[in-house]
Amino acid sequence: MGSHGITRTHRVSVFDAQEDDIGLGLGRHLTLLVSSPPSQSYDGQVMYSTFTFLMLLFPALAIVNAWWFGRELKAFLEATPAIASTADIERLKAVVKRQMFAALVQIPLLAAGPAVYALGLFRDLLRPGDVVFVIVPSAAVLALSLATKRVETAARNLHTPDDELRRQRDAIVQTWLKKPLPNW
Repeated sequence: MGSHGITRTHRVSVFDAQEDDIGLGLGRHLTLLVSSPPSQSYDGQVMYSTFTFLMLLFPALAIVNAWWFGRELKAFLEATPAIASTADIERLKAVVKRQMFAALVQIPLLAAGPAVYALGLFRDLLRPGDVVFVIVPSAAVLALSLATKRVETAARNLHTPDDELRRQRDAIVQTWLKKPLPNW
């Protein structure tokens, strides 16, 4: 991008093109407009690569975060098919506490990719088409998040035969859903 939001282009002549090769009757010298990289300098290429790497790194870390803590929640559900004791409640509290902290970490990880993209556009280091480096990784994070939602729902609805344990489970679930940090 130029300093005024205009994409830089340069002309490329195709000297070896023949009419038959092109099929459009444009003759021997076909001039094409080709989008150039945001900066031709070595520093510009390094910055472009760095910004692209960062746009991919943060969603990758978000995927690792979601996978790790989703796996932990799934293991808890496999080990605890129902909440039958106060020990199960304590294990639920511990798992939910880690889930809540993981969610707080997830917020800046998800915001970082678009922020890096916006900064790169502002500084003329990225092109509008580079938004693909934000959209595709974000779609992967979204797909993983949707897959782990049913595990979270199962954890929130664990069978609890006792009324007191059910009340404690419901209080934990309300904290999990409504507050940023655990209060136990």
